Amino acid sequence: MKKIKDIEIELRNIKKGYGSQSVLNGVSLRIDNTSFISICGKSGSGKSTLMNILGLIEGYDAGEYLFNQQKIEPGKDYYLLRRNYIGFIYQSYNLIPEKTCYENIILPAMYAGMKQAEIDTYISSIVDRLEISHLLEKGTFALSGGEKQRVAIARSLILNPSLIVADEPTGNLDTHNRDAVMEILLHEHRNGRGIVLITHDEAVADYADEKIYLKDGKLSIC
Repeated sequence: MKKIKDIEIELRNIKKGYGSQSVLNGVSLRIDNTSFISICGKSGSGKSTLMNILGLIEGYDAGEYLFNQQKIEPGKDYYLLRRNYIGFIYQSYNLIPEKTCYENIILPAMYAGMKQAEIDTYISSIVDRLEISHLLEKGTFALSGGEKQRVAIARSLILNPSLIVADEPTGNLDTHNRDAVMEILLHEHRNGRGIVLITHDEAVADYADEKIYLKDGKLSIC
């Protein structure tokens, strides 16, 4: 397996709102490769907004964001940092139904210009680890929910991210598949990846080393 790059993210008093509505109200958080954090909160509490800011998808209104000691400016697109360091997993999988599992998994690598030989070498270790080798030529429409999420996890790993940001990754799964997905994330964390898990499920949140609750735009330790 390729060496996982070091990552250090620090949010300092981050604020974010939409119109007159304040969503994040002074959030401070530090994340690195040793982090496994679950962020809990009610629907509408700002969990997904925080995830998007962490993942360099969305900007912020005030505060300071440092990424490997580089200051992140709210209005700029840091797609190279996002591509090279962060993998995303979503509740709805975000797979392309017209493509096979293999094509879905390698899509980020194709966009990144990775050579086919390197893709083939790296993907074999990922799919073996996730036990989905037999699914590669199947269309994603034929998969169960648990299989779709394993394919989505494989896609999140194809560029060897330092941090995995997972937004309700078990929300559509039964208990068996929920636990299987969480064991996969635990394995990746032990391999040196930071994990930030957005969830409303206490059983899922308990897998993390640190549980944080988001309420009224602020974080508190559970």
